[in-house]
Amino acid sequence: RENQFLESQVAGLTQYGELIGRSEPMHQLYQELERAAGIDASVLLTGESGTGKELAARILHRKSPRAKKHFAAINCAAIPDNLLESELFGNEAGAFTGATETRLGLLENAEGGTVFLDEIGEMPGSLQVKLLRVIEDRKVRRLGSNKERVVNVRFISATNRDLAALIGQRSFREDLYYRLNVIMLRVPPLRERKEDILLLLQHFFKMYGTRARPAPREITPEARDRLLRYHWPGNVRELANLAQFLIFADRDGVVREEALPRHFIQGDGQGGGTKEARGEPDWAAYYDFPFTAAKKRLFETFEDAYVRHSLLKHDWNISAAAEASGIDRRTIHRIVNKLGLKRPG
Repeated sequence: RENQFLESQVAGLTQYGELIGRSEPMHQLYQELERAAGIDASVLLTGESGTGKELAARILHRKSPRAKKHFAAINCAAIPDNLLESELFGNEAGAFTGATETRLGLLENAEGGTVFLDEIGEMPGSLQVKLLRVIEDRKVRRLGSNKERVVNVRFISATNRDLAALIGQRSFREDLYYRLNVIMLRVPPLRERKEDILLLLQHFFKMYGTRARPAPREITPEARDRLLRYHWPGNVRELANLAQFLIFADRDGVVREEALPRHFIQGDGQGGGTKEARGEPDWAAYYDFPFTAAKKRLFETFEDAYVRHSLLKHDWNISAAAEASGIDRRTIHRIVNKLGLKRPG
């Protein structure tokens, strides 16, 4: 009966939170997220890079009883090992060189809410031991302090690595794995839900198109066929980047096969080993412009995309996005106003 109810809740949906898709794999994920959101247990999200694991984590938080509390995210691969511990646990003044004041860590700041540990497979072994202790005892100790403080948080982790293989290599603790993996949810890669590709492309056209730089209005059958045959090694993130490129390269509102980056046309569409398939820019798209104009367009395209990504990553908290990126808040406000960006409902 519960499964039938959940199926009825998601039947026909093309969007669930920020996740977009009407394919069977996505409807299955929607049901699993709906079920897991109400269970106050640790969740491990698995899936390839660019599939939307952080979006799934944010949905779990917003639909949980902890929704009114803080969602604190940290990328374990993006912060040097010597800084990751203080980011998580905080520190007392004088705990290390440069620690001039007491600072709460992410675990204390998220009290009552959710902690999202992205790229958990990259966490160093020494911190894995300390994280395990926090999960078991629900207490944290700041660097430089002997006092333990009680914390009440839910842990959601994500990885694109095979944690079982890392356990076999002794680079990930098996006991921590079982503590984090109470509920495992897999976010499917784009190649397994190709019926969502055009829906997603239209979504990104709407998101990135502006009055000054409108999105294409039409896609030819040949271009559509190329998109559906492509392997999408970068998943939804690669598709979002393609949408921005097509808006930039648009001349007459029509996406034609020849307008696609070369790796969509060359070979069998499986991505191969070309630089474009690895996500590097297709510089040829800029060669038709004078150097100064091409440089300006490239910078503006990157600046717009970077700010959009930063705002999404930090749940549209402009202060947090500014601090994490090193961009002045006024600059972010200027780009938001220029593009007419609005926080997703």
